[in-house]
Amino acid sequence: MTRIPIICTLLITLSLVPLLMALIKMWMLKNFRMRGVTTVATIIHLEERYRSKGGTYYYITFTYRTIPAGESYTGRSVEYKKHEVGQTIPLIYMPDKPEKFSVDTGKRLPYLAAFSFVFFLLITWFCYWLSNLQYTVDKV
Repeated sequence: MTRIPIICTLLITLSLVPLLMALIKMWMLKNFRMRGVTTVATIIHLEERYRSKGGTYYYITFTYRTIPAGESYTGRSVEYKKHEVGQTIPLIYMPDKPEKFSVDTGKRLPYLAAFSFVFFLLITWFCYWLSNLQYTVDKV
């Protein structure tokens, strides 16, 4: 009987991990956007790669110019959406370190946070239900 509270505590704690990761990533991107400068990058090279279990991702190389200095930088990133060479993508870079950039817009992070929150609630409900079950022991 004493294992159930321990298991439930562990399950609830582990179910919080994806939610916390999504919230921390959202906070980091928000701070990066607030301090960063937004510009566009032009894709100059694209490699299509395949995962061992299926699925495709794209290894892209791009160039971007700083504002207002106009210095040119080259960067690389992994994208899951197909792009074409010559296409422009949004990019945010740090004004004091232009080589530090992000092409991640975080559009899907709120969905991940919502899904993680629902998952956390389901695990919490399950543990509550499990801990309130009435157990009986039959003597033979």
